[in-house]
Amino acid sequence: MGKRGGWVASGSVVGWILVTTLGVADTFDPAAALPTAMVAGVFLGGLGGAFLGFMSCLIHESLTTPPAPPPPPRPAIPPWPVHAVTGTVDLWGGLVLRCEASAGRVAAAVQTVPDSPAKAWMARIAFQLQQELVHVHNIARLARALGTTDRDHPALQRLLAATHDFAAFESEVGLVALKLLDNPELARSRTDLEFLEKQLPHLKG
Repeated sequence: MGKRGGWVASGSVVGWILVTTLGVADTFDPAAALPTAMVAGVFLGGLGGAFLGFMSCLIHESLTTPPAPPPPPRPAIPPWPVHAVTGTVDLWGGLVLRCEASAGRVAAAVQTVPDSPAKAWMARIAFQLQQELVHVHNIARLARALGTTDRDHPALQRLLAATHDFAAFESEVGLVALKLLDNPELARSRTDLEFLEKQLPHLKG
């Protein structure tokens, strides 16, 4: 019979009981009351079935739909110290700020891409770039501690290379994001995203 048929049948019984109970004994005609009971059964059964069906759908959705994963936290990086009088940063801090600016523009570019698996992939790449900022800060602090201003010093060379790599990566992200604006399908953009992931700056080691 099915769940809906069972509720209609149950509603018919309830309707019959209501009709027979409310009817006057000397004027009550069971044959005439039968259609009324059937209508009441369909109405009551339909309402009961619809209500329970709606509630079961809500419960099912709450149990089967996984919550959206929270965005990954950005790495905690202490800000580069600013000169108390001039309000400027030193040589090493200037290079750090250039890398941070590139990473910020990469994150902003990813947000312009339509929601899709391709965008989620780009967001993971942008997060990895944020992780590289930790190493940029570490190299800059080492160069600052050594007082290194000679561009031939390995620490400063790595910092200058990082600045160049971040800027180049920013340009690559812009090109891929432009393609995804027109067509964010993962199948068509997989090659570009794999290439982009390989272009990530790697400063550790």
